[in-house]
Amino acid sequence: MAEEHKPVSYRSYFVIWLALSALSGLNVWIAGLAGGSLTAWIILAVASLQAGLVLSVFMHLNQETKMFRLGILALLIIVAVSIGLTFVDVLYR
Repeated sequence: MAEEHKPVSYRSYFVIWLALSALSGLNVWIAGLAGGSLTAWIILAVASLQAGLVLSVFMHLNQETKMFRLGILALLIIVAVSIGLTFVDVLYR
């Protein structure tokens, strides 16, 4: 039998929206700094945090089973490794 998911309150959605807006502002501010490659890595880290918030709250991943979450995590790791290997390949050509 399918599990019943608890509804998420509008207050939670609003708080997450504010957090996403603040993180977007942080990304814009960091992008304005002259920091070289470190700036790009920080922006990617903040964007990853934003993606995690969207996945967990708006896509209700926090209410799924552990096995499903592990599958999503494995998929994200495979994609990250593939992108990283592509960057390494292009860097050393």
